Amino acid sequence: DAFWFSYDPTINDFTCAYSIGGSGYNDGTSIVWDNSSGNAYLAGNFLNNINIGSQSYSSNGQTDCYIAKVGCCELPDGFLNGKSHGDNGFDAITDICIDDAGNIFATGQFSTSIVFYNPSGNVTLTGTPGGFDGFIAKFNSNYECLWATSFSSATNGSVVSPQGIILDNSGNIVVTGYYAGSM
Repeated sequence: DAFWFSYDPTINDFTCAYSIGGSGYNDGTSIVWDNSSGNAYLAGNFLNNINIGSQSYSSNGQTDCYIAKVGCCELPDGFLNGKSHGDNGFDAITDICIDDAGNIFATGQFSTSIVFYNPSGNVTLTGTPGGFDGFIAKFNSNYECLWATSFSSATNGSVVSPQGIILDNSGNIVVTGYYAGSM
């Protein structure tokens, strides 16, 4: 199962701890603090289903990904809300960051295709055959995908795996990771 906790070094103790579980694999890969709301956003991946607070999500095939808002330790389950994204292949978020307006930026990888939720029309990216492609996506605070783009290797069957994402002082998105094959 995945988890998140809060630790206070001034008292050398945990102030709260929560788990995220389901019937299959699930993880937490990134957490970021939102100064404007006083909450944190957690991202990760799951297979089969995952329970985030009172919400339950099922994967669309292999591994899908999620973003959840986690609140203060006084909440009964620690979770405010969340949303899953994915398609019938392997889909994974490896890192997230947030801008001053509360928009969430995510990076990760996918095979075949990935679908990001938006009530006005989902955003779908299609990958190169036989490999894993990288993605960058921007979400609003309701987890609705505002846009997404993919990047891949120059060779079918290769792997691109973004591992970290930040915004620089000009608002540019900076991503790091690794690849196998050629880019």
